[in-house]
Amino acid sequence: MLWFGSTSLCQLSLAQILAWFSLQNAAGRRLSLVTAYGGTLRPEQLFGPYAARKPVSTTQIQLAKRLWYAFTAPTPVLLQRLLSANLRALPEVRTTIDQLLEDYPDRWDGLSRLERKLLHEIEGMGSASAAFAVGSVITTERVGDTLLFDMLRGFVTAFYPLLNFAEPFSGRVESHQFNRAKLTLTTTGQQVLAGKTDHIALNGIDRWIGGAHLLGNHIRWRWDDRKQKVVSVRK
Repeated sequence: MLWFGSTSLCQLSLAQILAWFSLQNAAGRRLSLVTAYGGTLRPEQLFGPYAARKPVSTTQIQLAKRLWYAFTAPTPVLLQRLLSANLRALPEVRTTIDQLLEDYPDRWDGLSRLERKLLHEIEGMGSASAAFAVGSVITTERVGDTLLFDMLRGFVTAFYPLLNFAEPFSGRVESHQFNRAKLTLTTTGQQVLAGKTDHIALNGIDRWIGGAHLLGNHIRWRWDDRKQKVVSVRK
């Protein structure tokens, strides 16, 4: 019996597990899916989702395989192509793919969707603690705080920083002390956020999105918000 919620992490984990089961000898095995994230439920709240469990269908397994293979591919092409398929068997897959594609650096400023949201939170306040910026984003995004704190650390320690300390900070950036540090945008950060400067061209990138490795100052795959898709950019 599988319990998975609607977050991208849950959906990718489900896809990986179902893809694995598709390669095994499943004779005599029955898979059931509970579409709820059990980690946030109190004991008495588990009964309802459990009672609503449904058998995993062959269609769901096939779609999960396609999602997993597309996610682990070295380019976003298969993921993008999957959006044209019938995804009704696993309704949350479409949102998962959209979020994965929007994690690619923007064609013009080099920021991912979440990176931009963090910078906007700090820009809107003039200056804000790292914890405030992360907490504000988490209210609307179901992502881990560690990921967001690491994004802020990257902006502070970049060769051309997008953020710096608004108040003296004597702690280690890599420590939890950084969470309380007050941050503000640098001139470079303001230019990047305004779309006048490309963060990747300035500072480069070393990031994996599934099987796609984005590395260097000139990368091929970029998110184009005007076209609402990842495009191939050759320089």
